[in-house]
Amino acid sequence: MKHFCFLLLIFTLACTSEREKDNEFVSGPYRMRWDHKTDSLNIIKLFVEDVQVDSLVLPYPVYRFDYGDLTGDSVPEIVVGVIKSTKYWKVEAKRLFIYHLYHGRYIRPLWLGSRVGNPLEDFSVCRDSFPAVICTKERKRDSTLIYSKYKIQGFGLKYIGGTETEN
Repeated sequence: MKHFCFLLLIFTLACTSEREKDNEFVSGPYRMRWDHKTDSLNIIKLFVEDVQVDSLVLPYPVYRFDYGDLTGDSVPEIVVGVIKSTKYWKVEAKRLFIYHLYHGRYIRPLWLGSRVGNPLEDFSVCRDSFPAVICTKERKRDSTLIYSKYKIQGFGLKYIGGTETEN
């Protein structure tokens, strides 16, 4: 029994350590962390030079957490995939929320999107361009998957291209 408890402790620590790596990003002096408390309670924390300066409670299931400099101001934006309904669309679906770091210290909404071009399946921030772009996997009405790219423009996202194969 003693060996089993020891192995369970090692396994738990390994899983926790790996999960924390997936839920945390560092960009310059900024560290952003997603703490999953329950299925409907998630907290985004912002650290500047290892001091927590702000946090944001998300009362929705979160399926993806990413970051990138989407605005080109050398300060990263936080991009979160949530599952929720909207005021006018009562069906729960995957949505895309983008937060910017106001004065580099406060997490504030930049865009809380109810949808992109088609129903959203998944996304990532493609940091290989400047400014970074959001790469999405969307499902068309005929169930075909399409891969699209969007950039921040004014209030919201601007479609900049897409294909039926992953880029």
